[in-house]
Amino acid sequence: MLRLEAPPGIRAQNALMRGPRRHVYVDVHWPGVAGRACWDTGASATVVDRGFWLAHPGLFEYIGVTAGTDASGRREETPLLLMAGPVIGQHTFARHKAVAVDLSPVNATLEYPMDLILGYPAIRQAGWFFDFPAGAWTVTS
Repeated sequence: MLRLEAPPGIRAQNALMRGPRRHVYVDVHWPGVAGRACWDTGASATVVDRGFWLAHPGLFEYIGVTAGTDASGRREETPLLLMAGPVIGQHTFARHKAVAVDLSPVNATLEYPMDLILGYPAIRQAGWFFDFPAGAWTVTS
């Protein structure tokens, strides 16, 4: 559901980070580990950068391989992982499936490199409020 006005009693408390292409980024936390994620409603899966996965193996359980299709239509087999539940915007998320992809070619073109792309499995776990004019956001549930 898209609402154009803030729900009663909701106050966006986190600074909104947006790149030059207007992508929205949020900080993602686990005990002792932090990352930056691009919030992407069009992503059917949460994507973790392969380097981030390998640097933090305790956050991910390898559960197999899956075939995926990127935005250009290219199909590729990728590692399928079970990602530990992160904290995003003071909300604890449940663990969920993610795929590992080398994001370094994309990150090389971005002002804000990302460790993850939050897709539908993560986004659907909460309500989100983005106040673009005020440059703030929060998780509402």
